[in-house]
Amino acid sequence: MTRVLRAAAAMVTFVVGAGLVGAGPVSATPTAFVKIVDRYDHGRIEIGVNGVIRRMSYGEVKGPFEVQPDSMHNDGITLRSLRRDGCGIAKIGYYFRNGHHYRIVVWPHGYHCGNTGPLGPDARVVDVTT
Repeated sequence: MTRVLRAAAAMVTFVVGAGLVGAGPVSATPTAFVKIVDRYDHGRIEIGVNGVIRRMSYGEVKGPFEVQPDSMHNDGITLRSLRRDGCGIAKIGYYFRNGHHYRIVVWPHGYHCGNTGPLGPDARVVDVTT
């Protein structure tokens, strides 16, 4: 009986030790890592990245935070000016890959908020994985 208990204790010690050696952090779901930089100088914005929404001001940096890439490669980025009603854009594309690091830069570009308003917010996604 003593031999069996010693052998069982040795096995438990070995299994637990094997699980801890070189294991590193493991995420439950595959993720990408994103940092957002706000360069939109026409008021606060609301940005959504795959459904997770944040509010930002000019010059603010948020992240890095985890984002789960869309399994069908339809990652979504939504931008909305909080100062000007109806001013915003939505983009869908294959933006994020598991394990990669990204910077999203928000900036004024391309279209006007209303007929005479400032340029609306847009976003550029840059893969900064090294």
